[in-house]
Amino acid sequence: MQKRFLIPALMSLLAGIAILIYADIKGLYWQFFRYYVGDVVAVAFLYFVLSLFWKAAAYLRAIAIGAIAVSIEFAQLFGLTPNNGSFLAEIIFGSHFEIWDFLAYGVGLAGAVGIDWLTAKQKRSQSND
Repeated sequence: MQKRFLIPALMSLLAGIAILIYADIKGLYWQFFRYYVGDVVAVAFLYFVLSLFWKAAAYLRAIAIGAIAVSIEFAQLFGLTPNNGSFLAEIIFGSHFEIWDFLAYGVGLAGAVGIDWLTAKQKRSQSND
């Protein structure tokens, strides 16, 4: 297990929970946070969780998570995702196709890879000391 991803995974999970709570209370701009910032955080969370267990290059992990996110988005477009009103189904599969989600996925993965790079750099500098 690559423990350096544990804290980013937990932080992104907490950020996702905070976004859901904020959306539930219908705070200011809640839809933007729920549907776009939530997507940014979701792909970052998945990247960090995958990175805990898979030591592949960062770009391969990012491609894997990006492919899953894009596949789900296109499944929404073609009506292949559950649409039963279940909270769990909406969290996993989303609710509807949105072209802007692709941008959110890119931002989330770029941020996650950036954090990956920074933590790897920090780990390297600590081992050189």
